[in-house]
Amino acid sequence: MTKYYLKNILLNNLSQGLQFGSRWILTIVLLKVLSIQMFAVFSFVFSISNFLVSVLPFGSSVYLINKAEDSKNGIKELAVSIEIIFFIFTAIMSFYGVYFLISPHFENASLIPLGILLSLIFSLNTVVFSFLKGVGNFTFELKIYSIFSILIFLLASELYFVGQIPVFLLFLLLILINGLMLVFAFKYSIILKDNDIFQFKNYTLTSFKEGCANRFFFGLQEIVTASYAQGGMLILFYVINKATYGEYRALLILTAPFALVNVAVSQVLLAQLKKTPTNRIGATFKWLHWPFSALLAGVLCIVYYFGEVIVKLITDLEYTETVHQSFICVLVIIFISFVYSGYEMLLVVIDKQKHRFVIMLLGAITNIASIIILLPKCGTLGAISTNLLSNLAVFIGIVFLSEWFLSKVK
Repeated sequence: MTKYYLKNILLNNLSQGLQFGSRWILTIVLLKVLSIQMFAVFSFVFSISNFLVSVLPFGSSVYLINKAEDSKNGIKELAVSIEIIFFIFTAIMSFYGVYFLISPHFENASLIPLGILLSLIFSLNTVVFSFLKGVGNFTFELKIYSIFSILIFLLASELYFVGQIPVFLLFLLLILINGLMLVFAFKYSIILKDNDIFQFKNYTLTSFKEGCANRFFFGLQEIVTASYAQGGMLILFYVINKATYGEYRALLILTAPFALVNVAVSQVLLAQLKKTPTNRIGATFKWLHWPFSALLAGVLCIVYYFGEVIVKLITDLEYTETVHQSFICVLVIIFISFVYSGYEMLLVVIDKQKHRFVIMLLGAITNIASIIILLPKCGTLGAISTNLLSNLAVFIGIVFLSEWFLSKVK
């Protein structure tokens, strides 16, 4: 392992840790101060944001890390990515406006636009910092999100000591805080200043089509991934009662700290592998990825041993047999998703994005099928099992195909 790789792993983990960690703590506080039904509503609308953050950039986050080898080329691709985000955002908001005119009294009608707007800010932040990572600047994001974490911690403290606030106001505050991070990025990044992004702006349908064509399988893969990772959560909100949905989302809170590790490690892994000669990619991948996988397995064993304490402390749920079984499913999901996240980046580097997309499509189909089969009869355990089955489908497909392709490279 190179010192450069370990340094970037550390920087990216610290940055992602501040982002996800502060959001995670805020979510835990919301779980404690909101009723389980209101927490379910917040989680549902927030899932809309998380789903759309995979749709609006149309695969630009991974594309930028993979393509932005120098700042000049990267800034042009960043400009195109921003154009794509605004085009798709406008289309979604227009569709929502028409739907609202037709049926203005559907559930959470006033909150959904805020979820969509928050996804816009999330998406812009994502592509900007993906560009910076693509050119090797991991430090700047850490500085910006140090400020972000302080603001989120202040919001969480306010909620914990003062009490709940309307969900509508909560989303407005999240939009403001995340918007400030975007402003700071453009104001203080030397790379963005030295490379004027606005010289590449070209808001035309032709530019949009060309940008989407270059990102075609990246974008489809991100949408399909979101369909089984977040789409199922959106469907479940209307399939099971709000109390069960709240318990289901409460248990998934446990995955958040590990999800940030997935993102941080896979992003740096991609940046490292794209610099590796083709005939050494397989050996380098295994040398970098599997030690972290083994370390995670050990950590999860410790987490399982203290399972009851952790579940009660974080979620306030009664540790019943159903919750115990659901907790085991959550731990399995954490491990297999970490393993296949690394293999995803491997497929990107060896230019097998099309195969990556097909596997994610299989995961999405598995998720929808499991929802139909397992729900609404099986409650919280059934809801968790839909995630487990879709993750298993993706895990098996990606690992098998990746190892097969690696055997051909040797």
